[in-house]
Amino acid sequence: MATNISQICKVFGDYVVSSENQLTSIAQRVCYEQDTSTSRRAILAELSKLNGLTMAHRHEVAYKIVSDNIKVDIIFSLLGEERALWVCSILLPNLNVYQGCK
Repeated sequence: MATNISQICKVFGDYVVSSENQLTSIAQRVCYEQDTSTSRRAILAELSKLNGLTMAHRHEVAYKIVSDNIKVDIIFSLLGEERALWVCSILLPNLNVYQGCK
């Protein structure tokens, strides 16, 4: 009888650990989706501040930025003209937009 109870406890313990791992995974995915949604909105807001970008340009560059976590970090690190030049370099990768910059 003690062996049966021990086996039941082990099965239940394994189930609890498995459930906890699954719940943790689900929670991480929900938080990730919330974070990326917030980032997308913030990036679009920042891009709308740049003069000369059409709506199509904003959408194109936003897609390219949010598809790469490093680019998300970069856009929030840059200010003013530097940010505008970086966005142009994404939109026009074959054009040297930094020519003449220091």
